[in-house]
Amino acid sequence: MSEEFVMSLRVSAQASPRRRPRAFTLVELLVVIGIIPLLVSILLPSLAAAQEQARTTKCLSNLRQIGQAIFMYASENKQCLVPCDVRDTNAAPDPVNGQKVAETWATILVCYKYLNVPVGEGSTIGGNHVLKCPSGTLEEIPGITSIGSGLPASRLDATGASGAKHTSVFLDPGRTIFVWYGANGTSGSAWYFPMQRCPSDDDKIKAPRKITVIRKAGDVVLIFDGIGGVNLQTVNANRVNARHGTGARNRFTNFLFADTHVESLSTKDLPGGIDDANQPGGVAQTFSLANLAKYPHPLWRLDQ
Repeated sequence: MSEEFVMSLRVSAQASPRRRPRAFTLVELLVVIGIIPLLVSILLPSLAAAQEQARTTKCLSNLRQIGQAIFMYASENKQCLVPCDVRDTNAAPDPVNGQKVAETWATILVCYKYLNVPVGEGSTIGGNHVLKCPSGTLEEIPGITSIGSGLPASRLDATGASGAKHTSVFLDPGRTIFVWYGANGTSGSAWYFPMQRCPSDDDKIKAPRKITVIRKAGDVVLIFDGIGGVNLQTVNANRVNARHGTGARNRFTNFLFADTHVESLSTKDLPGGIDDANQPGGVAQTFSLANLAKYPHPLWRLDQ
């Protein structure tokens, strides 16, 4: 390559002016600024849905662990189903909340170490453990017993997504555990509800039912998203809570069944629907055999 040719390339390169990078115009900048909120509005619902799906999955995992604990309890206690609670026969009934209880299904499973809830972790409303639904609220309510029927007002009521206080009297005196799940049980002699108070308030039921006698175990509800240990069917059907899902048309309740499997079901398709489940005809009508005949799954009573 000749020296003259090389020099001509250098001169040509020096003669070519450098292009300055093109800046955004005001119009283009305004367009970008306008697009950002639109993208955020599109992505946020998807992100919220993904987060709620993760919470639903964690809740179902909690219920599955509770089911395994109930099964282990039964296998070590002559196949007896854990009672929904144990009446404190040494304490006088409370005029507002009825009979006092010495233990609940939750304190029994925790204190006997069928469920791992470290001491102190479950004793505050902000704790994170297997008895806390990740879609629940941090509102604290006292134990909902056999009578406390004023709350919640509907299945969308935030109170139904709160942590109910369960306190051990005998197994670990004074130990408190907050629980975001309810039990399908009774405090009286209604034998057809799976989980029972022992002894019952009228002393007709003195021992827990054997889990092996439950027919259609894959359909019978044991534990659900909600509050309260007993008398769901006779006091307040709103203790079942619609706490999962995003949007008014996407509400679900998670369930543990007597065969230990779990499901997430549309709350509006449950007896009583998604609003005030005590209407029409009151809670007794909601869980009557005639009304339940319209709902083949899940089953709430053993005589369905």
